[in-house]
Amino acid sequence: MIAKKYFTGIFIALITLHSNYVFAQTFNLSTDDVSCVVGQGRIIVNVTSGTAPYSYYLFDGDPFGGGNLIDSELNTLSITHIFADWTAATYWVGVAALEGTLIQSIVLSTVQDEALSVPTISVVQGPTCINSNNGILSASATGGNPPYTYDWDPGGEITQSISGIGQGTYTVTVNDSYNCGPNNQRVLFFYYGVHDSIPDSLNAGQIGGTQQICYGGDPSILTNTIAPSGGRGSYTYSWQYQSNCAGVWIPIAGATNPTYDPPAGLTETRCYRRIVTNTCGVVNTNTVTVTVNPLPTVFNVTGGGTFCAGGAGVPVGLDGSQVGVNYHLYRDGSPTGTIVAGTGAAISFGNQTVAGTYTVLAINASTVCQNNMNGNAVITVDPLPVVFNVTGGGSYCAGGPGVPVGLDGSQ
Repeated sequence: MIAKKYFTGIFIALITLHSNYVFAQTFNLSTDDVSCVVGQGRIIVNVTSGTAPYSYYLFDGDPFGGGNLIDSELNTLSITHIFADWTAATYWVGVAALEGTLIQSIVLSTVQDEALSVPTISVVQGPTCINSNNGILSASATGGNPPYTYDWDPGGEITQSISGIGQGTYTVTVNDSYNCGPNNQRVLFFYYGVHDSIPDSLNAGQIGGTQQICYGGDPSILTNTIAPSGGRGSYTYSWQYQSNCAGVWIPIAGATNPTYDPPAGLTETRCYRRIVTNTCGVVNTNTVTVTVNPLPTVFNVTGGGTFCAGGAGVPVGLDGSQVGVNYHLYRDGSPTGTIVAGTGAAISFGNQTVAGTYTVLAINASTVCQNNMNGNAVITVDPLPVVFNVTGGGSYCAGGPGVPVGLDGSQ
């Protein structure tokens, strides 16, 4: 005798058949002390023989003794069905196939006692700098049913820890081995291990000192007008220059301070900049230009000589001149006469009537660069002879001895 139990909704009819028919449908049951809900477990049904479709039924007691149908899955092709999230108790499970329906009891005795926790994200290592990508984050969770799976966003990494990341907002989803906890997420915004804090990126600051100097002059110190900021760690300094503000930047040996004093005797225009370095990188300041202006062209001082006191004097001049340059005449180191502007040709300061050594200083009218002209002109004034009275004279007879003529003094 084989007992077949048929289910229609929650109505159960028991039909007892007497035949030599061998029942071809079987299934087995197992329990699982896990669930996505604390205090509940699962009943797992696996069909081992029988013809689909299958219908699965769960009762809270013997259906032939007053048990109620509390869950079902009808007409499915799946040979496995899980009744999830049920408290500890004795349940009855029915499985229907084309061959008929069987029912069997199962005891669900142990259940999950701790839900999967909201995961935490810890900073193992923060990015060194604002633009660095060397941060490491690690997620952790408790409860549920280990082992856990991880899903990071952005990136899609599925490991517990992620590395090679920079500042940003990161979300992790943690599920247990039964895929419980798809909504258990933790969002973290971090930078350098400090949440919600973004320091400034490395800034080189600014330097001042743009200036005009004359050829061979001594530039002023290039000053630190705005100190560097941002980044991580202490700052180190170096300086570079460009010859004539073009081409490659040339490192300046030994220049390691926030300010820099360019060498004297500069003969070319140069651009300078300061390099600031810390653990967050290398940045440059603004560029400062030191313009070197040419000196006036050198010409020869001409003229000079000797003249008699009271005479017209002797000329002093230059054998050439430069347009845009003013020429200053000096006598024995002191300015004298009128300033003469260059015309591109030889120029004259006119006749000078005072004895002395005459030099000429040329000053560039636009840049105040100056240069002494070659040589000098020496003027000597000879005095006139001292005047004495003529003496003598008179009359004498022809053929006589004559009369005396002389001076009452001589020089």
